[in-house]
Amino acid sequence: MKHDFKFISKHSPEVQSAFANLQSILKQVHKILRNEYNYTFQHKPVGSYSRNMITYDAKSNIGYDFDINIYPNDEDNNFSPKEIKLFFKEALDKIAPKYGYDYAEDSTRVLTIKIKDRRNSRILHSVDFAFVNDYEDDEGYKCQEYIHFDKKHNKYLWTNQLDSFYMLKINWLKKNNLWNEVRNIYIDKKNRNDNPDKHSRSLFAEAVSEIYSVSSRTHKA
Repeated sequence: MKHDFKFISKHSPEVQSAFANLQSILKQVHKILRNEYNYTFQHKPVGSYSRNMITYDAKSNIGYDFDINIYPNDEDNNFSPKEIKLFFKEALDKIAPKYGYDYAEDSTRVLTIKIKDRRNSRILHSVDFAFVNDYEDDEGYKCQEYIHFDKKHNKYLWTNQLDSFYMLKINWLKKNNLWNEVRNIYIDKKNRNDNPDKHSRSLFAEAVSEIYSVSSRTHKA
């Protein structure tokens, strides 16, 4: 296979140390934003860290990553989506390099910081920050929107996530003791993936959908 993805526990000393530094960075970023802009936020680890499904590829030069949701406290809409993301980047760039990270990269969905082993041309690990807002629609369904960077038109926009049913699938699989099957399919998909534009988020969603599709029919039969 092209890859050799392996799991690494979030309780390993390496990951715990990196996560502790990340919490310190966020604390200092919060202080800067509060003092300079009266901009405050909540944050929460999501994705592979929250599921304890962190992976790294033993064959590549790219290490594991963290996914952090940033929830701006901006009910009065005092800040534009662009200000929310770029003010955060400005503060992050003041603090993260002190912990060995490069300056933040601004992509379509997230801000990313990386720690690199330049001598061996390796990314040791990276952190993706997504800016999100949870809300209920007019019918009472829980929804989420995120700040999307439209590079073509250089615009920052709040855009709806379309994953409500996806979260219901995850909860159903956990309830029916099928989580190990999801883990096995997910790691297999990562190892077989040869599309550089298909990221872990998409591969995990595929694994969830496949196991749910087969197992839900079996449970109904």
